[in-house]
Amino acid sequence: MMNYSAVEITSFNFHDFVMESKHPFLVLFSTNWNVHKEGQLCRSIAEHLESLSDQWIGKMLWGIADITLISPVILSQYRITSIPTIVLFKNGELELRVKGLPDKKEFHKMLSPYLK
Repeated sequence: MMNYSAVEITSFNFHDFVMESKHPFLVLFSTNWNVHKEGQLCRSIAEHLESLSDQWIGKMLWGIADITLISPVILSQYRITSIPTIVLFKNGELELRVKGLPDKKEFHKMLSPYLK
């Protein structure tokens, strides 16, 4: 599904990667890019995140979570009701949620406080 610097997030590793991260952790809640109509939008967002990820080295981590591999409990807890949804966690707490395709400049501005 991906050839990105992103970590593949599943129910099994969500806690260890996301909640226990020493750095802010951005999760793209996505779907299978080849099956669902929302998949192409998810792919576009993943490509944009990948293009930004070089700027995040040592400051922020990111991963892609296919919602079919994530527990409904996790999806409900973080109110993932549509895809794509981007969620930023810091110290195990939800800090930011963006649904759909964010404006690139606005999105970069939203992330900048977490990249210090």
